[in-house]
Amino acid sequence: MNRLVLILVFLLICTFSDITAGQPYCLTRTYDERDGLPHHIVNKILQDRNGMIWVATWNGLIRWDGYEFSTITPSPESGLRKYSLSFNDIKADANGKIWCFLDECVVLFDVDTYQFYDLQADIEKRLDTTVKVKRIAYSDEDDIVIVLTDGRCLYFDIGQMKDMDNPVEAMEERVDESRISFKRTSERQLGDVHPFKKAELTFSRKDDSGNVWVITRDGRVLNAPSEHHPLSLMATFDVPDASLRYCCDDNQGNLWLRSRYGLHKVTLGNTSYSTVRSPRPSRLWALMIDNDGKIWLSWSDANYLCVMDSIEASMRYLTPDGHLSSTPVEFGSQVYGITQVSDSMIWLASKNNGLFRLTRRSDSNDSFSVDKYFNESGYSMKFYDIAVDGFGRLWISSMKKGIYVVENPAASAPEFKSLVELGGYPDKASRVRNISIIGDTLAVAATTGGLLCFNVPDSIGEGRIRYTVHTSDPDRPSSLGNIITMGVEVGNDGSLYVATASDGINRLVSPLSPDLSENWNFESCRKHYRRIPEVTLALTKLPDGRIMIVGNKEICLMDPEKKEEVTVFGQGYWHDNIDFKEVKPLMLPDGRWIMGMKNGAIVDRLDENYDRSVGFPIEFTGISVEGEEMRTIGHDCTDITLLSDERALTVTFAALCFSDPKSIRYAYRMADDEDWKNIGTTRSLTFTHLDPGEYHIAVRSTDTLGRWLDNEKVLIVKVMPTFWETGLAKILYVIVALGIIAAILATIRYMRKIRRQQRETLEAYLKLLESPKSNREEETDDSESVVSSVETRFSPDDRSVISSVVEFIENNFSNSSISVDDMAAAASISRSSLTRKMKSLMGVTPADFLKTTRLKRAAVLLQNSNLPIKNIAVDCGFADINYFGKCFKAVYGVTPGKYRSDRNT
Repeated sequence: MNRLVLILVFLLICTFSDITAGQPYCLTRTYDERDGLPHHIVNKILQDRNGMIWVATWNGLIRWDGYEFSTITPSPESGLRKYSLSFNDIKADANGKIWCFLDECVVLFDVDTYQFYDLQADIEKRLDTTVKVKRIAYSDEDDIVIVLTDGRCLYFDIGQMKDMDNPVEAMEERVDESRISFKRTSERQLGDVHPFKKAELTFSRKDDSGNVWVITRDGRVLNAPSEHHPLSLMATFDVPDASLRYCCDDNQGNLWLRSRYGLHKVTLGNTSYSTVRSPRPSRLWALMIDNDGKIWLSWSDANYLCVMDSIEASMRYLTPDGHLSSTPVEFGSQVYGITQVSDSMIWLASKNNGLFRLTRRSDSNDSFSVDKYFNESGYSMKFYDIAVDGFGRLWISSMKKGIYVVENPAASAPEFKSLVELGGYPDKASRVRNISIIGDTLAVAATTGGLLCFNVPDSIGEGRIRYTVHTSDPDRPSSLGNIITMGVEVGNDGSLYVATASDGINRLVSPLSPDLSENWNFESCRKHYRRIPEVTLALTKLPDGRIMIVGNKEICLMDPEKKEEVTVFGQGYWHDNIDFKEVKPLMLPDGRWIMGMKNGAIVDRLDENYDRSVGFPIEFTGISVEGEEMRTIGHDCTDITLLSDERALTVTFAALCFSDPKSIRYAYRMADDEDWKNIGTTRSLTFTHLDPGEYHIAVRSTDTLGRWLDNEKVLIVKVMPTFWETGLAKILYVIVALGIIAAILATIRYMRKIRRQQRETLEAYLKLLESPKSNREEETDDSESVVSSVETRFSPDDRSVISSVVEFIENNFSNSSISVDDMAAAASISRSSLTRKMKSLMGVTPADFLKTTRLKRAAVLLQNSNLPIKNIAVDCGFADINYFGKCFKAVYGVTPGKYRSDRNT
């Protein structure tokens, strides 16, 4: 009977409690084959010194990095394929080795190198007999003891093993188990916990807050505020055969349990925040701290308007007649906006009943006179927000008919003016969520049709207010990202920040001024701050200048001075599925924040030290070369070498976070002087067409709040060159290039020499033939001697051919009908042979030589004789004087007559 009374009293207290301090939470997760675990029967779990989780299963040794399970199997070279892959137990020592107990044998696994060692074979070699292992255990000194089936115990001194190549060198054989002191690790710290006996529990503990936690062998997780309170069921695991067993705690506070149904993780703790709720489930829609420091809260769904002296104090409820009641009383309207105009006056905007003015009664600080105002024009009463300008006027937003202004809010009969009725008000901005007055000259309102901006005039009248609505324009990238705006805030740098319904936070790039330009330029902050949610419900400014952003499921802190600096308080921080609402967070005098949610409100400091004490080391977990199957790598794998024909590489990595890995973000860079490249939640990098050389792939991560950690890890990749990419090959390339250049230069020199010799030969014969033979004086003319010197380069056959041709031309100079065939016949060779030979010796064809010789002699005769030009043409073998003139001009650039006159001038 007494117990029932206590329970009823407890329930009554809970019913009327306004704020609930940090509550215990329990997060559970089961992993089985559906998650990649190779076998659902788990025999042991441990965490190694590098932070990795290892699982012993009936189907191998499994690595868990927080994202995926990897089976680690012995290489064929280790000789361990002869043993079973059923791992019955694993123990970790201080040297980084995992002692693995298989079916009646034991092997070692190095967590740094990922190598297995056949310890069983070394033991049998040392003892010179076959042995069967019964179990492995820790001694009181944390050394390893292997118990054999025949009762003998093999004691391994872990300290001595550190400097030994063979572990059996540190082995000491002892007689039996009874003479060994084994370390007993208590999995149940509290013994019997009513109503459970110790044998029914797999885990029990009292945390730092005094909470008692109990996990039963059949899978129930229970909690109580202390040993004297009844246990409450927090979660259950599906283990009907009571096979649940505790294995270990990891360094992040998670509990790891095993059963015949998989691997189980349990996270136990107490939330850092408090919750505030109204007696009936309701959203918190409006918040305000008045000049007396009292906190006003509007529970819109329940029609409660509450006042609290402090956040921990009890709620008092404003009654329709203006009194404060300690018991729940409905105000009667859904209040969406609360604004204090003076010490004695507060205005309320309600969604369904218009506006209210609360005036503090002179005889009581806790009592108000209530005046209610409806719009006389019959417009909708959906008022959402109230702002006060520097003239003491009220600007009231509605979700139907735009904005109203009250010039005399303290008057006995305040006058309401509709900006729509004053004219010029934009139709697209009729649904106004909230309004802000900036610098007493500019008003900015968040509407469902864009961002409304207008000037705040000295006096209200028709035509005195100018409006601009900024919307989303697909043809202008710098326009607002979305027309549905949720709120605005001015940062410490003077920038205007706008919360939108689907483009996160937009920042006004143009100067914030009352000029009301229609071409204000905006940019989405998601361009630099990727963690900002697309749907932003509200925003406000912190004292240090950061911007607080409310998303559906998270609270974000954005630092405008630091790109990518976003702290995200998501579900991993709240440990619950919280839905925030579009109420602007309010900072309490003690530095805590109150934030509205779907059912109630959260009060929290937003502890940015969360996760700071927990390191999330980066581990490279696998590599794939040229698209081959991914190969697991260990902690000590800090560099890899690719052969000359291996130019494609994929590496995987993980920050060892086992509580909330989905919140972790990654970045990488290839050199210390490069900027970090953010890759989000991606945990792999692929490189193709790698050039020979050495690459330093550095990876780092954030914590679960999105803050970058100093946990950089580097993997050195060396790409070997082919022979043709080596230094020797490059020297060879240079030598070959120089050889080619030298050959080209030699060829050019040779060709120039040949052309010079051809030119000299041609000029010698032309000189010889430029005047008739009868006019030459053998004693004084050196033409024949020049020809003789040139002919020394000829072979006897060439000399004979050229002499015959020259003599033929000399004898038939005036005969215009001679041809190349005649010249070839005179030399007793074919036409083609003559052409080839003269081309090689003189650089001209026989026909060109004949014509050039005739023109050369004609030029001499024109200059040295008075013969008529016609006679000269005929003497030189040109039957047609016109053809002679044409050929002469083509060579000498002037007509024969002009040539003669120029030479005789």
